Amino acid sequence: MSELPTGWRMTTTDALLEFVTSGSRGWARYYSHDGALFIRVGNLQRGSISPDLKDIQHVSPPSGAEGVRTGVISNDILISITADLGRVALMTDIRESTYINQHIALARPGPGVSPRYLAWYLTSDAVQKQWMRQQHGATKLGLGLRDIRSIDTPLPPLAEQERIVAAIEEQFSRVDAGAAALDRIRQKLKRMRDAIRFAATRGQLVSQDPSDEPAASLIERVKPTGRFRGDASLPPDLGPIPSGWSWALMGRLALRVTVGHVGPMKNEYISQGIPFLRSQNVREDRFDSRGLLFVSPSFHERLTKSRLMPGDLVIVRSGNVGTACVVPDSLGEANCADLVIVQGPEAIDGRYAALYMNSLARSRVRAGRVGVALTHFNTQSVAELPVPVPPLAEQKRIVAEAQRLMSVVDSIEAVVMDAMHSSTGLRSAILTAAFSGRLVPQDLADEPDLLYSNAL
Repeated sequence: MSELPTGWRMTTTDALLEFVTSGSRGWARYYSHDGALFIRVGNLQRGSISPDLKDIQHVSPPSGAEGVRTGVISNDILISITADLGRVALMTDIRESTYINQHIALARPGPGVSPRYLAWYLTSDAVQKQWMRQQHGATKLGLGLRDIRSIDTPLPPLAEQERIVAAIEEQFSRVDAGAAALDRIRQKLKRMRDAIRFAATRGQLVSQDPSDEPAASLIERVKPTGRFRGDASLPPDLGPIPSGWSWALMGRLALRVTVGHVGPMKNEYISQGIPFLRSQNVREDRFDSRGLLFVSPSFHERLTKSRLMPGDLVIVRSGNVGTACVVPDSLGEANCADLVIVQGPEAIDGRYAALYMNSLARSRVRAGRVGVALTHFNTQSVAELPVPVPPLAEQKRIVAEAQRLMSVVDSIEAVVMDAMHSSTGLRSAILTAAFSGRLVPQDLADEPDLLYSNAL
């Protein structure tokens, strides 16, 4: 660390803590619906020193030394020492018995140091990096109590510590307010995307052209080749649609509705070959190449039912049910895992179908209105899904306008995400400035705490 400001001293947490311990094992047998609070790692938050007690466990422990040793009092600092180590919480205003589990260390500050100052310092990059270097364990990452005691700590006079804490929390409150505003913008952008999809599939996005070939004529020419032959009936009361549009079942609009490969894939993946899509590659209206896997051409040849071609529609059928995208031209011939596939869409542009699946159709699927389970559905459910079908020329105009509007939303979201990432960096910068003496002005009238003047 660079030279300290006037009046500051470098010490260690060992000199500042009067008691350090960790929780003990075996508390699960004392769990109860009420009783003392029991703090676990999940109650400690990143980027904060306030505990999150919304999901709190209670215990009714027997009296004894362990209960005394691991009991929490006001101004104790708790630190996660296994798994997601380095989370910090300052326990203030303790009004009831509180204990910790074995994954948490308890550090009790002594006089001469502000507990809030020390807690914030323990969240700083300098300390977190030191703990990352100190973590140990052959099968499990973790920190020992010696690691908690061995942190080099810049210590200003007590009055300056309090000013630093006030400045940190004032600045963080502003950062948090900005982050909350950015998150509200993100939620509005999501609603904008939903509104674009709704307008696109209800005839509200582009103007109709009377010269377009009606959708009914196009639908009549499609001859499905799969099990679905178009003999299912449309549900009644589907609602009004614009002139030239027609309601039709998804299976009536394409050559086949089928499903991807279901079965073991051990040793089938290779470094390069035929792209093999999974549900994580399917995002709303777009293909995501991250994590894309490949299979051999011979394996691809065996999976004839699940072959994909550019323009095919793929739909997630378990997990994030109903999310859909089109196989892009850039991918070429491909194959896929357990996805529903609308192969060879003829009376419907796959991109328009994806807009519909990601809006009204998903709500129907998730509400069970197509006779399917909430978290899983099958090819027949998709084949019998009612779709409002515009003339093909209008579908292409709808897709072009929807993509234009979505690109505007994407650009705004990119700016918002950059700002949100910057807020994380800003918090780190505030802490760095705070503990190097650059966040608040020094006051030469401040006196170092006399209890620690010799130790420092």
